[in-house]
Amino acid sequence: MIVLGLLVLVVVVVVAVVAIARGSDPVTFKIGSLSLETDGTGMFLAGAGALLLTVLGVWLLKKGLVRSRHRRQEMRELRDRASRNEEAARREQAAAAQGETGEQTRTAPTTQQTRADDSGRHVESGTDEHFDSTPRER
Repeated sequence: MIVLGLLVLVVVVVVAVVAIARGSDPVTFKIGSLSLETDGTGMFLAGAGALLLTVLGVWLLKKGLVRSRHRRQEMRELRDRASRNEEAARREQAAAAQGETGEQTRTAPTTQQTRADDSGRHVESGTDEHFDSTPRER
C-alpha cells in the first residue's frame, strides 16, 4: 500500500508539472454573465486549489464528527459512573444505618422540602416528623 501511494503521488506531481509548463493556451471560463480569461496553467491551479479546499473540508468534517462522538461517549461514561457512585453511596448509608440499629429499618415518607440556595444548590428544609427511631418489635 505504501509503494502504491508513493507511485500515485509521483504520477500526480508529473501531471502537475506538465500541466503548468505547457498550459499556455488561452482559456475562457464562463459562469453566467461572469467571464474569466486565463491560460491552461491558471485553470489547472484553480482546479488544484478547489480540490485542496474540498479535501480540507472533508478532513475537518471527519475530525469534528469523531470529536463529537468521543464527547458523547465520555458524557455517557461520566453519567454512568455518577449513577454508580450514587447507588454505592446509598448502599453504604443503608448498611451504616443497619449497623447502628442491628435491624432493618423502614422510613416513612418525610415532609422535607427542597429549595435552592444562593449558589443554586438544592438544600433540604423542614423537619422529619414521621421518622420513628425506636426499633420495632416483632
